[in-house]
Amino acid sequence: MPILPSVSGSPSTPTQHDSGLQERVSAAFDKLAESAAELNAVSDELGKPIPAIDAALQKLNLGVSAWVEFDKRSDPQYDRFWDRSIGYARVSGTWGIAIRSRNGFFDDFETEEWRFNDAPRSYRLEALDKLPELLEQLARVANDTANELKRKLASTKQVAATISRTAAPSPARRK
Repeated sequence: MPILPSVSGSPSTPTQHDSGLQERVSAAFDKLAESAAELNAVSDELGKPIPAIDAALQKLNLGVSAWVEFDKRSDPQYDRFWDRSIGYARVSGTWGIAIRSRNGFFDDFETEEWRFNDAPRSYRLEALDKLPELLEQLARVANDTANELKRKLASTKQVAATISRTAAPSPARRK
């Protein structure tokens, strides 16, 4: 068995306490390695349906974002907050399911966004129950956006018609 340095830095022989500590740490690390393998396998499985959802939503060509909070805290005394949301948004140049974290002052805060499978594992776990609500919110946003576009389309057509009439050469303008 190797000689371990003592607290003072001089070599000492392992004690029974040291040996028990080593066994305890070794056993705990072995358990941790097993748990990590299972955690990673389950997490990988959890992430597999998300690309299928992304692909289905991308086929709809929505081009609108929607977010649903899954955790929020605030401290009005200091004018601070933080929240986490699951959403559908353009992150890193690609539309898809995403997670967002915001924190800071109510009028000045930082935002961090990840594609769903790139977000911290704890955030992904918290967000999953909100997927149905996100789809409902996305439908509302898409509907509201379509209605706003319809409203603006009518006025845009009026502007175009007016310009076309005004810009068309008339007999009086040709001379």
